[in-house]
Amino acid sequence: MSKNFRWIVLAALSVIAFLINMDYSAVNLALIPMAADLHASLNTIQWTLGAYVLAWAVFVIPAGVFVDKYGKRNMCLLGIGIFVLASLFAGIASSAGALIASRVLQGIGGAIFIPTLYALIYVNFEEYERGKAMGMISLGVGLGLAAGPFIGGILLEWLGWPGIFFINIPIGLAALSVIYLNRMTEQLQTDIKINKSSVALLSVAIISVLYLLGNWHAWSQQVTFSLGLVLVAFMSFFSFIFAQRKLATPLIPLNIFTHAPFLGCIIGMLLEQFSFSAILVTTGLYLQKVLQLPVLTSSMVYLAFTVIFGIIAAMGGSWVDRVGLKKPIIIGLLLTGLAALLFIWLSSSNDLRAICSIFIVFGIGLGLAFAGLNTAILKTAPQGHIGIATGVFLMFALLGNAFSVTITTMVYEKQSLVKLVESVTPSAEISVPQRSQLATYVSNVGAKEYDLSAFTQPIQTTILNETPSALNYGVNSAMFVNFVALMLATLACGMLMRSQREEKSVAEMAS
Repeated sequence: MSKNFRWIVLAALSVIAFLINMDYSAVNLALIPMAADLHASLNTIQWTLGAYVLAWAVFVIPAGVFVDKYGKRNMCLLGIGIFVLASLFAGIASSAGALIASRVLQGIGGAIFIPTLYALIYVNFEEYERGKAMGMISLGVGLGLAAGPFIGGILLEWLGWPGIFFINIPIGLAALSVIYLNRMTEQLQTDIKINKSSVALLSVAIISVLYLLGNWHAWSQQVTFSLGLVLVAFMSFFSFIFAQRKLATPLIPLNIFTHAPFLGCIIGMLLEQFSFSAILVTTGLYLQKVLQLPVLTSSMVYLAFTVIFGIIAAMGGSWVDRVGLKKPIIIGLLLTGLAALLFIWLSSSNDLRAICSIFIVFGIGLGLAFAGLNTAILKTAPQGHIGIATGVFLMFALLGNAFSVTITTMVYEKQSLVKLVESVTPSAEISVPQRSQLATYVSNVGAKEYDLSAFTQPIQTTILNETPSALNYGVNSAMFVNFVALMLATLACGMLMRSQREEKSVAEMAS
């Protein structure tokens, strides 16, 4: 393939990355119109988000193996084709079940496409160019996240919620045509066999974990079921590990985890994505519940963050090519940690200008770390296993996001409740029913209606007056957890990721 055409192919890949991220963030805005048009409950429609994530998580590891077995270009075309077809099905869906099924299909398409994205960069670009190439992909991801709410709002206004899915079709087909013209010769590993029992065990473990994380509010009401699901997840995971040690062609070759740079890369990505989601969740709670800003104003704050994130990630890729992996990653993580501490320090001031400045630092820090880690997987993955290595990398990223949403929300609600109880107890004792009502109030604060009928009128007034400071305490507690995760990520990357020369030699020896 000519040097010029490969950049055109990269642009097409970036467009698909843009679509996937734009589609994901835009769908969040369409949940209520979907529920109304399809005559479904909001809880049911929310599975349009959960079903996509579950399908993506279950299929990304087998998809990585298929990349090595059936070829990068072929699997890329298949993934995009499934995503585009699923977008059509989602747009014409006439029931909640059909829409959720379409989202499952979209998740499968995304899971197949993403590992091929890394693999195509790996084979089409020299090592010194891969950071720049990944930077372009990061730009597509960042702009997709930024544009999603705005484009989604326009499409909802003009075309209704089906337009969010229909827009994927012409753009996706155009990108598909460009990638189809990318003729390339590949050495396929046809001896790879997919062990169905391994796929089943890993799928059960992932689905159990994600279901538990998504339903953490019900843990105390469903103790037996939750503990049973934890047991199922552990048994499935350890059975999967045991099976991989015995198989001649394992789904995940366990020896890839013995290479320190690769291990540092996936641990760093797990914690970086934990931080990314924690920042979005925590600051969202702060802007909408503590400051009580309108949605449009909050979106403008996020727009600055996501655009800067995308631009810095694109520029960071070129910097990685020049100075190596470790420096951009470590600097990015430390900058993000500094921004987290500044947020904790300044959040009580309610100074929106200061908060916007912190968002800029968040965007720069996470952009650098994201670019470095995404380039690192291309430089540290064992040769011959780029597909499965990126599949594992992406699975860790997804788990980081899932753990983050649950832990961040849990810390916020628990610590906010503790602070609110402390503000009330000097004047009255809190009974168990009252504490339960107060916990429900904390979870739903900001809604037009709230129930504090278990308290006397003076206590209700105290609760309402103390709510902003209590919620701010909860937000800061969650942000401190994020700071700890960032320091652990910095430590892991610093200890496990070696110089570029050492990384290259390790990757060459491991196959």
